[in-house]
Amino acid sequence: MGFGIDISSIGDLITAAHATTDALVNTVDAVADAIQAKTDNLPATPADEVGLVAAVKARTDNLPADPASESGGIASILTLAGVLDITSFAQESAPATDVNGTTWKDLLDRSSITKPTKIVGFKVTKGGTWAGNAKLRVVDGAGSKIFPHQDEYVEDTDFFDATLAVLNVPVVIPVADGYKLQFRSSDAGDGAGETLTLNQLDVIEAG
Repeated sequence: MGFGIDISSIGDLITAAHATTDALVNTVDAVADAIQAKTDNLPATPADEVGLVAAVKARTDNLPADPASESGGIASILTLAGVLDITSFAQESAPATDVNGTTWKDLLDRSSITKPTKIVGFKVTKGGTWAGNAKLRVVDGAGSKIFPHQDEYVEDTDFFDATLAVLNVPVVIPVADGYKLQFRSSDAGDGAGETLTLNQLDVIEAG
């Protein structure tokens, strides 16, 4: 009894093996090229390393060292990381007097703005002898409400006196509209002598 060997089959196997090897070599070459592209930008000398460290330090030195400037630090970190395109992260403040329970009064007037703006949080403090709860709303420069999700924020329901309130849904204001932050009391008996101070309005201006 004899055994036959199909030479053509062996040839096919060798050809396939060569093709697989070539593919592996090409993959290794591509990986090596990618690694080299990354490492080409690394410092070649200790002097270059010092320059790189100095550049990083120059950016991080501007981060806040205290909670008072925390929001600016958050903006700096997010911008540095490329997470947000932010040109400013401001905290507005303003006092107002003579609250009443029937008329909306301006606490902050930003009817004219130059960049798209988002209001993301606020903190207000009452003064005087309030009988009712404070109410806040955002309107455009012409006085029309622009809250996308509710007409107003009410103290003890949506926020608390002298406590930072973070909006679940930021209020987005187009440049053409501008905005005003308005307030009043829930009690018509409130009036002269009742004050409301806007301690902090967190505003993101996008560029």
